[in-house]
Amino acid sequence: MEVIINSILTYKQITSKKMEQIYLFFAERSNKELYNKYDGNMSHNVGINGHKQINEQVTIAGSINYNNIINGAYSEKYEEQYLNPTNFYSFTKNENSNKTNKLNYRTFIDWKPSNKTSFLFDLGYDYSSNYSFSNNQTLTLNRYSDLLKYDWQEISDSIKLNKNTLNSTSEYKKP
Repeated sequence: MEVIINSILTYKQITSKKMEQIYLFFAERSNKELYNKYDGNMSHNVGINGHKQINEQVTIAGSINYNNIINGAYSEKYEEQYLNPTNFYSFTKNENSNKTNKLNYRTFIDWKPSNKTSFLFDLGYDYSSNYSFSNNQTLTLNRYSDLLKYDWQEISDSIKLNKNTLNSTSEYKKP
């Protein structure tokens, strides 16, 4: 059986009654740029799940999953304040991005040597990494300049009242 949803999600299940086994493969790719102007927003997911009855005493089941997610946002804000004796003009730029990778592997072995005894072995591995950054800048002027929205370096220091810059990054890895 194969099911396709919105052309981005595919499930494929292979079943065999004779061998008592089931395999399920799935893959997903979504493009989040449809909802956000930030370039590169993406999500990829791939995985396979399986179940096999070896005999009446032993069953093996397991899964492998991989996820790659990039999520970010960009915004700009322009503001004018009309005060006496001078006016203020400010422009803010914000950019944030988060990148995550995950790999999970899990196997279960169920062994029943008798009707009263059962052993369940759980083997697995998890890996994840995350990288995030944020860049936020605000510039305030006491006189309007067309360069405020484009090139802050070319604006004369004599009209700059305040400039704030905040950059942060973080990185995490779990083997």
